[in-house]
Amino acid sequence: MSLLKISVCVLLDWGMKNRLSRIIRPETGRSLILPIDHGYFLGPTRKLEDPWKTVEPLLPYSDALMLTRGILRSSMNPDIDGKSIAQIAKEREADQWDTWLDIIAEDPHARGVTGQLLPKDCYLRYYTHPKGMVGLDTSVFDTKWQAKNPPYSFPGINTFSAFPMFFIKYMRDGDHFTLEEAVEKTSTLAARVHNIKGRGILK
Repeated sequence: MSLLKISVCVLLDWGMKNRLSRIIRPETGRSLILPIDHGYFLGPTRKLEDPWKTVEPLLPYSDALMLTRGILRSSMNPDIDGKSIAQIAKEREADQWDTWLDIIAEDPHARGVTGQLLPKDCYLRYYTHPKGMVGLDTSVFDTKWQAKNPPYSFPGINTFSAFPMFFIKYMRDGDHFTLEEAVEKTSTLAARVHNIKGRGILK
């Protein structure tokens, strides 16, 4: 077990601040982390055949669990493990798309991918879903901004053209959204979900 004293960090990316806030006690700045995965170099797997049975009694004494994908993969929901989305949807008597989203929502460790990052019909299914939002893997700066650290690069094309490309492809040329709906997808819905008041509104 590891006892960590972690100072408050201000500049954290990729959701790190959010993840750390879930395992560090704010009143002490400390966290008791319980490593439970053996790894191929840490010894035998004895008593890890049923990880949850072994670990559950220890949960009240720790703030977080440290594990690798070995234990994670062995702890999959047996009701869906090895089945396709179509099979699970049929068993649940539900739509395949809704079933996939339900599976992701039910398992906090689940991840979904759509394949290569190229324009495909599946992206339109994301965008047209009632809860679908459009985001950017970038930061917003003005045209004079330049990185203060190497390689001193200027922002990429996404910073200035990704949302306009969405409006052109799916609103103007594709006729999938009205202007108001496109604004909803790119800003209004996200502002509402993340409780950012006064943003994402056309006036």
